[in-house]
Amino acid sequence: MYVIGLVAAWWLGRHRAHRLGLSHDDMGDLIFYGAIGIIVGGRLGYALFYGLEQLQANPFGY
Repeated sequence: MYVIGLVAAWWLGRHRAHRLGLSHDDMGDLIFYGAIGIIVGGRLGYALFYGLEQLQANPFGY
């Protein structure tokens, strides 16, 4: 679902980029950094909400 959502956002963003004054490459960069944020944020959220005890016991080995 993440891939489908990102592809849909990329496609829609490319079609609407001119309204925001962005180029097609700028929209691609925005989607790329958003995907990185989704991956890092999801992992961090999982570690904080579901594995907090393990993270506190061994923060570098989690």
